[in-house]
Amino acid sequence: MIRFLLRLFSYLFNAGLSLALLALGVVALLAGAPGFKLDMIPWWEGAALAKVVLAGGLVGAIATWCAVRGSVKGLLPVWNLVTLGVMVFGYYLGSYHFGGMEEFRTILWTTAGNVIAFLGSLSQVFRK
Repeated sequence: MIRFLLRLFSYLFNAGLSLALLALGVVALLAGAPGFKLDMIPWWEGAALAKVVLAGGLVGAIATWCAVRGSVKGLLPVWNLVTLGVMVFGYYLGSYHFGGMEEFRTILWTTAGNVIAFLGSLSQVFRK
């Protein structure tokens, strides 16, 4: 039962994250925002960042879809590790500055959700 709930959480978390990235990427590309910048992702900005965010959303959606179908079981844990790595390096190890305690708590909860989603995606890989 716990494995099922972890898997379900993983599917929902990753679907939500992928949809958010897709929406953000599409809006940034359509707006033609040359100044598009996300402080937690300092490696790119402008149209390049919009394309990376859009591509990330597509990869996340494909990974989630494949995991739900059971066709490519190892893709979702890899996707979770990548997103978790970007979060840890971008928010905690990089030069990102939190806007206050409330923002810090929100990001901390989101990171915890990503860790739980990773555990849920692992339960898919080792599923009988």
